[in-house]
Amino acid sequence: MTIESATSIVARWIKGVPVVVNATAPILFFEKLNTTDDMSVIHFASGQINISNALDITAASTDLTCSFSGGCPFDVSAKGLSTLLRGDPENNFVTICDRKCIFQDDDSTDEIAQCLVPQVSTTYSDENFKIAVPSEDLKSG
Repeated sequence: MTIESATSIVARWIKGVPVVVNATAPILFFEKLNTTDDMSVIHFASGQINISNALDITAASTDLTCSFSGGCPFDVSAKGLSTLLRGDPENNFVTICDRKCIFQDDDSTDEIAQCLVPQVSTTYSDENFKIAVPSEDLKSG
């Protein structure tokens, strides 16, 4: 965010404008904490400009080849999705085979969100690679 003057602030989202269903006016908060009595003073402002950015997935990785142990990068093309995934990872995530794909903030941009494919437990992978098979291999001490 850049404060350009007493009446003008420019906001830039590095990972894209957040995904919102309905047009929303951004709210700017300034908070000053008074350390002597732990009281804070909050000032806020709302602009007259609304932003909107409905989730629009335009592409995703295709013909992806990955082992059952996962770890391969998976790309989803959607403006602002990276901001959404980074902002609230508990409620916003990509799933592959009902498992969370691990968001990669450093490798994501404003138009492409990248995550790592999780381990995939199938009957075949359990039998041959022990992906999700209980084990008695624990050692004490």
